[in-house]
Amino acid sequence: MKTFLLILLIPVVGFSQSSLPTNLGFEFERRINSGVNHGIAMATIDSLGVIEYYNFGLENNNSKITKNSTFEIASISKTFTSALIQHLEKIAKLSTKQEIRNFVPDSLPEQIKKITFDQLINHTSGLPKLPPDYWCSNWDNPFNDHSKQKFLSSLMVTQLDSTGNWNYSNMGYALLGLIADDLTEGKGLEIIISLIDLNNTSTDLDNETSTIPHNFGKAVESWDFPNFNRYIGGIKSSSADLVKYLKYQIENNANFSSSHFNTNILINKEDSIVNKDGWLMFYRNKEEIIWHNGISGGYNSFIGFNIQTKTGTVILSNSQSSITDLGLYYLSNTFTLNKTKPSLVVKIEQHINLQQLDSLEIIWNTPDTIEFNKNPIDLHWLQCHYISKEKLEIALLLNDLLLSYYKDDWEVIFYRAKIYEIMKEYKTARKLYEEVNHLFPENEFINARITTLPNRVGGSAQN
Repeated sequence: MKTFLLILLIPVVGFSQSSLPTNLGFEFERRINSGVNHGIAMATIDSLGVIEYYNFGLENNNSKITKNSTFEIASISKTFTSALIQHLEKIAKLSTKQEIRNFVPDSLPEQIKKITFDQLINHTSGLPKLPPDYWCSNWDNPFNDHSKQKFLSSLMVTQLDSTGNWNYSNMGYALLGLIADDLTEGKGLEIIISLIDLNNTSTDLDNETSTIPHNFGKAVESWDFPNFNRYIGGIKSSSADLVKYLKYQIENNANFSSSHFNTNILINKEDSIVNKDGWLMFYRNKEEIIWHNGISGGYNSFIGFNIQTKTGTVILSNSQSSITDLGLYYLSNTFTLNKTKPSLVVKIEQHINLQQLDSLEIIWNTPDTIEFNKNPIDLHWLQCHYISKEKLEIALLLNDLLLSYYKDDWEVIFYRAKIYEIMKEYKTARKLYEEVNHLFPENEFINARITTLPNRVGGSAQN
């Protein structure tokens, strides 16, 4: 783990500007020096429109983070997509209240064609986060081979949640992307980027970020979001450009100056979180925070604004570890500043590299310590990493650990079935798919998978 050890020795860029709270500045430094984050860029804007920048850590192994360092901003891209749809409404290309039926292939199921643009923007369409049959050839870059044909095929078999409740959906924004590309000749997001004059912002796959992404305590691959997938999370930007984008939203988006709690989509009553035209909003102690965050394979991002104090911030990191608490805390002291530690998965990865596989269960069953936090989502992505590397025995060991945490989770069992299928252990795979079908009977793709699964391998019967 040379990269992780190197991080511990990196000097941090100081926070000399007076407007950054001292404890927040110390927390940035602590996260860099403990290996939680490799680099962090922060921009703030106050009620007078004054912008300041704070930079910590490194872009890669040599260059320091600057306000012009570029990162994947992941799901903050969805706010650009929402802005584009509203722009298309202004120029009479569509109405956000209308159904999408006239903008999608007629062969799609009626339940899909009845979805409105508003429902897609606000995650109330009933579409799941990802297609239930979603699988890719490289989990270290999971959207790279997500083709239009594959996506349309998934729409044919996806069952909608009919409750009308909020359900965060990458699939919904992929559908918006398909439509937006058709209406703009493939230039959708670039229209918004150009409109705001963001010169250091791009969706171009060939325009690589200046920062190197980090996960599992080491440098990892960047994620690509080709074609319509870029509307999900494909924008690359800098803190200087994103604070300019935030300023544009403050000046042009009515949601940044007023709110109407009862007219928006409730996400979480206990924490008073609602959805507003693709943005999220917290209501706390008479303060309203409008925000969005993003996470991809080795990046984390946050953008937010306090409507009452009229202050905003952008925070970008080239590590997967969340920085959302940093942004929310800066905007309002009603939020808690977490003492985030490196993921326990970093230690698990170290032991895998040392071929100490017998120790993985003991490590995972250790409670949170002074040094590490246990996060099963990180473990899931490490499992996916080893699936992509075709190190399936290790992937199964990691899946064992996930099963100990989520015993009856259909997705964990689905990944296990896929691993056995790739290993051509079809008898075991079929049994696991049947278990998934029992836990998640409304998804027809599992029956299809069971039906098409080979019965034999290498001439020997598997039934």
